[in-house]
Amino acid sequence: MTLLDERPGHLIRRCHQITTSIFYEECSALEITPMQFSILVVLNDKSGVDQTALGAFASLDKATVGEIVKRLEKKGLLSRTRHKADRRSFTVQLTKEGTELVNVMKPNLDRVHQRLMEPLDDDERLPFIRMLRKIVGGLSETSRVKTLGHPAL
Repeated sequence: MTLLDERPGHLIRRCHQITTSIFYEECSALEITPMQFSILVVLNDKSGVDQTALGAFASLDKATVGEIVKRLEKKGLLSRTRHKADRRSFTVQLTKEGTELVNVMKPNLDRVHQRLMEPLDDDERLPFIRMLRKIVGGLSETSRVKTLGHPAL
């Protein structure tokens, strides 16, 4: 054991690396990244939001959201239209193909979740999620990326 094994930041980063690796193992055939999937999930729940709100709901910065939206639009998974009230911004919505992909990916994401949580006993899983949400909620104001739409945040 090293000093790093006692540091939450290091352990959270390692969990992120492991989660990303599992995501690609389970979802590689679908040719989608974790951040792209986050955007699709938000739009599945909140179709027609503007790109700024989309970024806030997905906890991604404006530049990253813009690039992801462009890529997903090229793939035919979402569409953008000029915002009626503010012609400088766009509203974003899933296409039929985007909605279908979200539905197809749900079993893959369930496997990602199961594999990540596998080391925990059943009675440890919910408290672990609650603690992560508490950390994120308690510190989200210190982040350069603001989050919207999460009850505990």
